[in-house]
Amino acid sequence: MLHTDSLRQYLRPFLWLVLLAEVLGSIYGYYWYKEQLSQTPWYLWIFTWDCPFYATLFSIWLFSYLRNSSLHKNNLFTAITWTGLIKYGIWTVIIVQDSYYWGSPVTIDSLGLQISHAILFIQGLILIAKVRFRNIAFATAWMMLNDYMDYFVGTYPWMRPEQIRIAMWLAIALTLLLYGLMNRFQIKSWWNSNFQSNT
Repeated sequence: MLHTDSLRQYLRPFLWLVLLAEVLGSIYGYYWYKEQLSQTPWYLWIFTWDCPFYATLFSIWLFSYLRNSSLHKNNLFTAITWTGLIKYGIWTVIIVQDSYYWGSPVTIDSLGLQISHAILFIQGLILIAKVRFRNIAFATAWMMLNDYMDYFVGTYPWMRPEQIRIAMWLAIALTLLLYGLMNRFQIKSWWNSNFQSNT
């Protein structure tokens, strides 16, 4: 059997490769938005490029983790990163599937979008072990602000007009679902800290 130190020896190079892939994927994500960004005021870009933005946050988190700096230990930063990965990973896969229903063709680009965003979701599942769910009101408020900017100001990703309503309600539902999960984890963590340790 491999010892823990041996596993870490092999894991770190792999994580550096993951980081490189994540950075390249983020760059492509921003490129994918180039036409929409060219028609969007620069101060609204942060609400426009949802998926590559959270991929970038995960890249920063992973770099911090590999360099053992303090940022990856910041609960709020980690919680926002986790929430964005889970929310927009799920949202994008469903919306691409919905576009097929409305007549969009199955293309290499659409399949790539689904695979890459499924990976975002998986990264969120991995990151959950590192999240200590505090400041959940702030993380949820940030997601609600994103939903407001997307569907009331109009910074949502370009899609078929028939999809806008389901995209909006799906985004809001995911925000509320993630709030519920974070609240549950927070209560469980508080219970374990205050009661389990005394038993």
